[in-house]
Amino acid sequence: MARAVAFAFLCLAVGGLAKSVTPFAEKILGTWLPQKGYPLKSILGPVAYNFLASGPGSMNVGLTALRDNKTGDVWFTLLDGQMWRVVGKQVQYCFGEGVLAEQSPFEVDNITDTSVNICWRSGDRGMPTHTKGCQGCDCARIFLNLTDDNTLHFQFWMSPPLVHADLMFVRSAPQPAFKDAISSTMVMPYLQCQIKDHYGLNIPGEPDLRNKTNTKPERISRSGCLAHQRIYAMKNDDIMASLGEFSQEAQERDSAGQCHQLNGVQLASDSSACKRDPSKCNNVSDVKMQYIPPTGKCDPCDVSYSISAKIEQDEYIAFGFKGQS
Repeated sequence: MARAVAFAFLCLAVGGLAKSVTPFAEKILGTWLPQKGYPLKSILGPVAYNFLASGPGSMNVGLTALRDNKTGDVWFTLLDGQMWRVVGKQVQYCFGEGVLAEQSPFEVDNITDTSVNICWRSGDRGMPTHTKGCQGCDCARIFLNLTDDNTLHFQFWMSPPLVHADLMFVRSAPQPAFKDAISSTMVMPYLQCQIKDHYGLNIPGEPDLRNKTNTKPERISRSGCLAHQRIYAMKNDDIMASLGEFSQEAQERDSAGQCHQLNGVQLASDSSACKRDPSKCNNVSDVKMQYIPPTGKCDPCDVSYSISAKIEQDEYIAFGFKGQS
């Protein structure tokens, strides 16, 4: 009975949509541009300026945060096609351009006048790449914090202390309209980006993260994986430009190895920006990886590989493998 009353308090029917009571740091709502001189750091390394989300009129912006007055929900965006929906204390990460492709469950851990702390949803199992057995903030954490009224620090850990993204923004405009920032990206955002205990690809057969007896997601076919790569190559650009990893030709390659340009789309975008407008040059690193595919069945597999990086004498890179990606 108490849960039913709480739910009724949270959701009031308004125009066919639910009206939510969603607390948020109202001062964060707005349109934000990257702060000049602060490197845009991500799990891929420095981020190309043009890799960030596009606002109304195709004006590049770094981050948007808005409240939909029709529902009371809060939405914020970062990379193009990447958004978070906040309903009450529940948060859903959704990624896709037109069609939902991936999602992850989060929740609001703490709110002040100038900050919002968001963590992996309590009670949900973490991703295979999170700390083993983690819960809540130990799995993943997003922290939006105003260092002053017009400067916003965005930090993302997966799992702490591993930095997934670290970006600094300056306020450039008021919050955008929902139709410009959200509806322009996803066909039916409220139907597609729903609060679910689910992470990863938006495909049938995925487990409920609270169901301890169903731990293995349904595997997608090789052709399905390749199709997904082709559609989202711009966001998952640590793949070969030819996208031929699963082709017959690739399977018949000799032991000379396969060479990948890591973060190649961002490198090309940044190189172009450096020539056109130095103020948008983020110095994305040129990193290549060559490896010899293992033969036969193995899990885990021994892999011989080499790394080359065009970096300064006082710089370094860290390189790692993510599950079976």
